Amino acid sequence: MRILIHEPDHAGHRMTYVRHLVPAFADLADELLVSVTAKALESSEYRTQVAPLADQFTIVESEPLSHGGLLGFARSKLSSLAHAARKSKADYLIVPFGDGLVQFTGMLGKTLCNMRWGGAKGEALMLRGGYGYPGLGQREQRKTLVDTSLTARSPWHRVHYLDPLSFEYVTSLGTDLSRRAALMPDPIDPWKSVSKEEARRRLGIAVEGRYIGCVGAMTPIKGVDLLIQAFAASRAASGDRLLLVGKMDNTVRSMVQHDMAELAKKDRIVVIDRYVSDEELSLAVDAMDVVCTPYPNHIGSASIVIRGAAARRPVLAQAFGWMGMVVPRFGLGWTCEVRDRDTFSGAIQRALAGAEYYDFGPGVRRFVDFHTVPNFAYHWTRGVRDILGKPEAADIVTWDDVIAADHPTAAPAPIPIARARA
Repeated sequence: MRILIHEPDHAGHRMTYVRHLVPAFADLADELLVSVTAKALESSEYRTQVAPLADQFTIVESEPLSHGGLLGFARSKLSSLAHAARKSKADYLIVPFGDGLVQFTGMLGKTLCNMRWGGAKGEALMLRGGYGYPGLGQREQRKTLVDTSLTARSPWHRVHYLDPLSFEYVTSLGTDLSRRAALMPDPIDPWKSVSKEEARRRLGIAVEGRYIGCVGAMTPIKGVDLLIQAFAASRAASGDRLLLVGKMDNTVRSMVQHDMAELAKKDRIVVIDRYVSDEELSLAVDAMDVVCTPYPNHIGSASIVIRGAAARRPVLAQAFGWMGMVVPRFGLGWTCEVRDRDTFSGAIQRALAGAEYYDFGPGVRRFVDFHTVPNFAYHWTRGVRDILGKPEAADIVTWDDVIAADHPTAAPAPIPIARARA
């Protein structure tokens, strides 16, 4: 079987997913092919993440994507995939970022799509969606109806979802799509956690005191401005600090340097303002007493929540969507409405005070096990293993296993309703 992993976008975590998928399929394929653009081959993301595995696959250069609105972008994604599929003569297609592409193939229908890529079967992963989210307006409801209807008409052998809320909504429909849908783990790289003190020393920050912090892109989209304002307004103890690790945009940088200059001068706001390595990101989580994910309108999984659970650091998250469901359900920390400054400030104060004594829920270990790299690989290869008649991995962890590991006597925590902006 000739298996093609197709990823024409090298930004963000795209090449990380390819890095995880290559060894997963290398042992199953007669020939494994990886399709990326010429620009990706020259990128640091490809050179760092995928190039070291080059002896396990053959490169198929794909067409670059063009951005002409949502429809034009989706059309470009299909053209890129069809070109790579015909060029490689692949029998099976693996697309780790199918948003837009999957819906567009539903517009064209199975017959035309199969002609475009030579009759190969395929699987695609949907990273976003918002299906099943409470509190969304009529516009989002209409989008859900259109998206799921088009996805149901698409030719994909299996459609994976990264978000349990979207997955559970799709499976509740009882359609053909429900039977083709599967929930995919959001993989986090293995990391042996170190003590808070050791992590702080290695990051070069003050060892004493308590830290609440955020890692990754420091932007208002991630609610970092709301976090800074709420921390400044909180009655946190004098030794409590806000740790911000990741490259800041101009809005957040200006807020720290000017509006909060006095707090920064007193070392109450500690900043590492640059792109950080995976090791530094993990150290930052280890250094914190409380991990904060204040993303106000976030749809989909948030890997920092999973990293916090893996490091046994409680999370203070926005009470919406995926975070609003998993944090209380699996006892990973607390949620609050981050757009209400008084509420957020009080939650910060209480979280810092309670972090030392926080008791994680009984389902946290299974929740973390679900999101490991090997489990990600197992879930992606299930379809191919089934076709080839190979047994399923013995240690695979399913979402049903995660749910079963939760406290059997406790009712699932209600999902807080927060309206997303249109």
